Amino acid sequence: MIQLHQFLVYVLKYLAEDDQITNDCSEYITLKISPHHIHKTKAEHKHAIFVLCKIISQVIADKEGNSIPENLYFFLLFLNIFK
Repeated sequence: MIQLHQFLVYVLKYLAEDDQITNDCSEYITLKISPHHIHKTKAEHKHAIFVLCKIISQVIADKEGNSIPENLYFFLLFLNIFK
């Protein structure tokens, strides 16, 4: 789980090279957990992973525009995944 957490941080850093996404990362930053915090619980790392996935998906959706199928976009919009 910690390896997945670290991988997602790398992906987010890669995406951040192109755009300033620090505002999008505020939710993750407030968790005060990083992959190097091995003393944190599994649940805390799991929550951080879900937050990172949400941020990454929003950044990709904003970058790519309509790259996902319209029906999936509206379903995710319905679930309040995208702002």
